Amino acid sequence: MNINTKIQKENLKKFLLVSNKYNSKENFKKIDKIKEIIEELNSSLGEKIIDKIISTHKDYCFGVKFLRFLELHRKQDSKTITKILNLENPRLVESWYRGYPPRPIKTLLTIYFNSYHKINEEDLAYLFGWGFGDGGINNELGYYFVCGKKHDLLKIKKYLREDTPNIPLIIEKNDGSSLITLHNGEKRTISGIDSWILYIRDSSFCKLLYSFGLPKGNKVLQKTAVPNWIKEGDRKIKKAFLNSLFEGELQTHKVQYNIRRNKIDICPITFGLSKIQDYKLNLVWFLNEIRDVLYELNIKSSEVEDPKPSNIRKDGLITYSSRFYISISALNTINFSKLIDYPFNKAKKEALLKAVAEAKVKLGRMNYQVKKYKKALRLFDNGLSLYKISKELNIEYSTAKHWLKTKEHLPIMLNHKFERYINEV
Repeated sequence: MNINTKIQKENLKKFLLVSNKYNSKENFKKIDKIKEIIEELNSSLGEKIIDKIISTHKDYCFGVKFLRFLELHRKQDSKTITKILNLENPRLVESWYRGYPPRPIKTLLTIYFNSYHKINEEDLAYLFGWGFGDGGINNELGYYFVCGKKHDLLKIKKYLREDTPNIPLIIEKNDGSSLITLHNGEKRTISGIDSWILYIRDSSFCKLLYSFGLPKGNKVLQKTAVPNWIKEGDRKIKKAFLNSLFEGELQTHKVQYNIRRNKIDICPITFGLSKIQDYKLNLVWFLNEIRDVLYELNIKSSEVEDPKPSNIRKDGLITYSSRFYISISALNTINFSKLIDYPFNKAKKEALLKAVAEAKVKLGRMNYQVKKYKKALRLFDNGLSLYKISKELNIEYSTAKHWLKTKEHLPIMLNHKFERYINEV
């Protein structure tokens, strides 16, 4: 057990177990303090989040009744409270006084004592991006996890520890490998080489994330949606969410020489996910939600492809995959880099920097062509022939003809944004 977690649990236990005499002054003050804590949590998280956290417990009804008990405990005696709350156990109220509140309330108190309710929205957005990508919450809400390379996970651990020091963060080696069956029956083994997992084994923290909209269990087997607080959040929140989501699921940028075209290309990159057949429509809808966020931030992408059969699960269900492309134009690549900087993924960050360098080279060439085009227009207006213009500007005769006669294959015209990027080359 993490040392900080142990200390926090000891502090909570010490706080709850004040006096064995249920109606002591100490216990009454403790219940008053619990009421203040719940009010602070309501103020910082909101009643809907509090209610959802409570509802994650099977004994949800006792959590609700305890909240009512907080309003009654100084106005009525234990017997009257028992009757008002319609409790079958006549000793239950006394046990609440003694320091044994129902589990939903203990979860709220744990969130408070660990200061989880103070986590900022940017950190929360990072956790959600990883959670929708190469991580998530297990179905029992027992732990949160992120998969990746060890040096990347160490950076995530350091980042989270600085803002929320009480989070119990553990990194473990992922030694396992899995055998997958493609939809055509072909089998492939996915190895866990150089794969690590960062765990947050704290059910109260997981219930908080779940209450904010992070799905639990296998995302392939359920509908998913980008939470409204992210879609309606500011640029910083959207940036954090997309950064962590793309660190796991977006293809890595690649720059390579194209023999057929005799030029260096920035290779296409795609973002894709999978779901079982029942949720194919939701898969397309969720991917379009991501595209909408990108569009708001001036990042262009292709339409979402129709889902296609992907793998056959062990339970016999077929998964369907879909994806969309991020535009690899020079301008879009640079725009993308201003939003997505991969703070926790070293390999993708380095690959993106190479793509940006090539994009700036391409913009420089485009700017050079635009300057030649503008000069060609001036020379043509002054009566110079196409042949002389081609010689003067050192361009092909056919290029001069396209530019000045047929108006084909014109270079991209400058605009304010374009000029700003050119100045950075």
